[in-house]
Amino acid sequence: MTEAEAVIRNESGYITHTAKKDFGPLEFTGKIAGGLRLDIRRRAPLYLSDWTDAFKSQNIQKTVSSVLYLFIAALAPAITFGS
Repeated sequence: MTEAEAVIRNESGYITHTAKKDFGPLEFTGKIAGGLRLDIRRRAPLYLSDWTDAFKSQNIQKTVSSVLYLFIAALAPAITFGS
């Protein structure tokens, strides 16, 4: 295995060897906004499920309570300080 080759363990537990280095979230990529682009590329398949999971029947109580809490948390300082 060369220094540039990376070892990756996929979801099924098998170890694969690849020439492409998998950058961590805080590693310097050497490109402008490289970490942001890598993060968006990694998270893109999950964005749709993030939104649709909120409206499933087993999650509706958590969704409503979170939205209500954030609304009140944002509204309380406005009422208190009159802005």
